[in-house]
Amino acid sequence: MTRAEVEMLLDWHAWASERLLAAASGVGPGRFAANGPGSIPSPRDALVRLANHDATWLARWRGAPASFALFPGAMRGTQALAGRWTPIREETRAVLLALPAEAFGEPWEYRTRSGRTIRTTRALSVLHFVTRAAYLRAVAVTALREAGARGVHVDLAAYLEARQRERP
Repeated sequence: MTRAEVEMLLDWHAWASERLLAAASGVGPGRFAANGPGSIPSPRDALVRLANHDATWLARWRGAPASFALFPGAMRGTQALAGRWTPIREETRAVLLALPAEAFGEPWEYRTRSGRTIRTTRALSVLHFVTRAAYLRAVAVTALREAGARGVHVDLAAYLEARQRERP
């Protein structure tokens, strides 16, 4: 994976996250924190899970133990969540893009929360990061729809199409 591809995947992740936050801002406070039917989490819980995913990977890429950064009950609305989540995404981008291009293909390892050591490359860890985030975004989209928000498209194809429309 090239550095440009890593940058594009990080841009997609940020774009999709912002779209989810925008959709969530249209959900009333009661519905933002209310669980959906069955196992569908609240929009707040789904988005906090995604933000914690980002915080976990940022810690790993910095060489620190993975930990949760945000607690759902502390997020009273999308502004509070965005205020905590946006800096995590920005720092993730800065940490990864500060690496030399060859670092993405070199062996790299991290520890899971259960203490297992995973050996991979940073490029594959970025790929895992964005594919896991895509799953978590799908959960968030479902939670938002159950809470009454309009559907929001956050997949890679929608991002690439939007990016193409922005270019002259």
